Amino acid sequence: MEYQKNKTETNLKAALWVLSGCVIASLLTFQILFARQSGDMSFERAITLKNKVEVSNQTVCLNDIVEEGWIKSRCAVDKNNCCRWNLNGKTNHVFSKREIQKELGNINFGGVYLVLSGNSTVEVIQTHRALTEPELILNIEAALKQKINTLVEAKVLFAKTALPVFTELKKESDWEIEIPDDVSEKLKEGLNLKIISKVDKKVLGWVQAKAVYSANTYVAKNTISIGSDITEDNFELKKVELNAQSSGAFIQQNTFPIGYRSKVTIQKGETLRAENIARIPAVKLGDVVTLILKSESLQISTKGVVQGAASIGEAVTVMLPRYKRSFRGKVIEGRRVEVKL
Repeated sequence: MEYQKNKTETNLKAALWVLSGCVIASLLTFQILFARQSGDMSFERAITLKNKVEVSNQTVCLNDIVEEGWIKSRCAVDKNNCCRWNLNGKTNHVFSKREIQKELGNINFGGVYLVLSGNSTVEVIQTHRALTEPELILNIEAALKQKINTLVEAKVLFAKTALPVFTELKKESDWEIEIPDDVSEKLKEGLNLKIISKVDKKVLGWVQAKAVYSANTYVAKNTISIGSDITEDNFELKKVELNAQSSGAFIQQNTFPIGYRSKVTIQKGETLRAENIARIPAVKLGDVVTLILKSESLQISTKGVVQGAASIGEAVTVMLPRYKRSFRGKVIEGRRVEVKL
């Protein structure tokens, strides 16, 4: 009877222990779930501090100074958390493990508490830097100035790189902008340009830019109809913005085209362009001209009939009816055509 009583008490105690264990386990499970939901739960994870690193910016990120690859992946999408240190204008600085660990306490990696191991310090050295927009703009404008007409002013509105383009601090000027030939021909506004090394011409990166162009050009004072003679009295020099449609504009003073007429209607305020004018023919089909046959030791002049229209300096065919022969020569002043034998 006493044995049965003791056994019952033992079983009761065991049941109470099991029940207590279940309650404690339930409470722990609840606490874990609550901690996960509230973000208060953290796990320690060791990361190894490097001894010496080289960087390309004044800003120093966690993935720069520790060995672990997973940190690099995490920092690629979480730079605000990772990039917390700065060289503050210096090209090198030694960071202690203590100051880094202190800052790590402010980083939230989703419940993971990072603990530094390894070296007690890390030396950070800046060897490169990223090219800035202002210096890219200055270099593009300088390159355009060398490439296009010196009387055309090029102004770059912006210059952006899809990815940072770096240059060595020791060789900051060892790069240049490559300007394609067709930029000067078409005065392109949207530019996609190579940034290359001056030494080996290796492509360092690409920059997208927008440029606007301006120059003193001849602008029509009034509307000029098709076939009208082009005279300087009908135009004035004005500084205007040029574009791809301004190709062939007459922009230099004292080079106004003489002896031309309009091929199209030129509207008031429109820029005078080479493609919109044509030389006034000095001779036309059926005109009688003086044909000069010229060699080093002989010159013969005779009359002939022009077989087409031509301006001074252009080639034209002249027929000699009397001899039933034709010669092709260059129109010169005085209704003459010169043929060099």
